[in-house]
Amino acid sequence: MITKISVNRFGIFLSKYTQKLGTIALGTTLLFFLSSLCWYAPALADTFGCYQGTGSPAACTSSLPPLIGSECIANSGGTVNDWNTTIVDNNSNVTALSFHGGQIEANTSPISEDLQELYGWNRYDFNGHVTTADCKSLWSADTSSCTVGRNFCTLHITSTRFNDNASVNLVGAHPRAVAIHGCGSSGCSSSTICVGGRNITTTQIVDFRNYVDTYKALVSGTLLTFNVPANTGDSGATCASMLAGENANNIVNRTSSNEGLQLEMSSDIRNRLASDDQEDDLLRAVVYGGIADAVGEPPLPLVSLGNTETYTANGKTFTKYNLNVENRSEYDSQLFAPAPTLPPCGSNTNSARTWVNIYNADNDQRIYGFCALSSPQNLNSIWFAVEQGQTPPVSIYVSLVDRQVNTTYRSNRVQISI
Repeated sequence: MITKISVNRFGIFLSKYTQKLGTIALGTTLLFFLSSLCWYAPALADTFGCYQGTGSPAACTSSLPPLIGSECIANSGGTVNDWNTTIVDNNSNVTALSFHGGQIEANTSPISEDLQELYGWNRYDFNGHVTTADCKSLWSADTSSCTVGRNFCTLHITSTRFNDNASVNLVGAHPRAVAIHGCGSSGCSSSTICVGGRNITTTQIVDFRNYVDTYKALVSGTLLTFNVPANTGDSGATCASMLAGENANNIVNRTSSNEGLQLEMSSDIRNRLASDDQEDDLLRAVVYGGIADAVGEPPLPLVSLGNTETYTANGKTFTKYNLNVENRSEYDSQLFAPAPTLPPCGSNTNSARTWVNIYNADNDQRIYGFCALSSPQNLNSIWFAVEQGQTPPVSIYVSLVDRQVNTTYRSNRVQISI
């Protein structure tokens, strides 16, 4: 663990050495060195050396105490103090982590919550929101070398030192984990996700990037990814090398497989993911789908509106809205295999394992559905109809219901009418 460096002492150090530099080349080298320290600013921010003084790893650095027993206290009995944890164990293979949540790294908590709710994964969230006077007194904007803000500078605990037994036990009981982090402008470029973690037998980093690259053209705005351990990424994307996340003691890598996926996201990406704006639904579906694909789970459906048709039936005229599931090739054919042991679809006792439903996004009312699709490719032929003269829904979404494992995958919202 690197302890905090005094700004004044570093200034003296810099002054002495710059006086000795006699060439432009050496001056440029020093400036580069100084810039690299800026990349490492988060590691220098910590007030606490670990979450608790016991556990694994148990030791805090000699100069930094544990959070437990400090001036910063947990919420208690309905009283909002300085921090709280949320633990959800759904006995899933995957755990979503946001241990720099709340106001420490903004909008990481709602992203991990999205993943838990959309996929039914486990979740651990450490939510920082410094409130008490004693905890506030640990940091001052006037005297601290950490200038990111009170919650980050006070409650950020480095990933390799975050040792809450509850988080260690939850992560360690399951083979996959994804950690959601926020990186500032000194650590990553805008519109960027820095992808890291420990990959031994899997290719989670590559799989995430490949999925996002395949479908990001559907997303409005810019979305860049960067493989930090391999130091390669999209043009225009930059990420600090300290964001590689490969250390075995990093909490995200302390799974039963000793592997993990770490995502450091720029603030604009986090803000869009955490919003409820429909225009950012496709961003959420692409990024969350990439995470699912990387950890070996089915992704969320990416749905778009195709063409419309007019047809007549029983003397009435209808407008048919055709829908496309853009990522249908990502789904295993077994999801649409006949399932005679599951409840029938009307008189069809051999309906598909996965049923597809279309909903009005404004009121969650089911509009139409398909229970006998025989292949993922059939997801490109789903539709619903509205009688002419009736008002179509403003927007819809599609759900895939895997009845065998009781899991629903909900798509992005799709605008139908204005």
